[in-house]
Amino acid sequence: MQQFIATYGACKFVAGGSDVMVDFKFSSKMPRYVISLTRLQMHDYIQLEKGILKLGALITLHDFEEFLIKNHPKAYDFFQPVFDLFASHHIR
Repeated sequence: MQQFIATYGACKFVAGGSDVMVDFKFSSKMPRYVISLTRLQMHDYIQLEKGILKLGALITLHDFEEFLIKNHPKAYDFFQPVFDLFASHHIR
């Protein structure tokens, strides 16, 4: 990524892109290049190792919610206000 930036200049890396559409409408400082990371499957994971929860960069809020509902309902209750803060259920 650093080599790309050094060669081509300012760019924006996105994993989903929903926020990019807002940026396109309201920002006067859009980068020349927008690069999707969605095919980098190595960053699409949810792992619980030795009590530490690890989320890959490509995990969606919906994926995280579903994981918690299925595996850790008490943690889901804890994170519910966070989910509500970031996006409505329809967007997730």
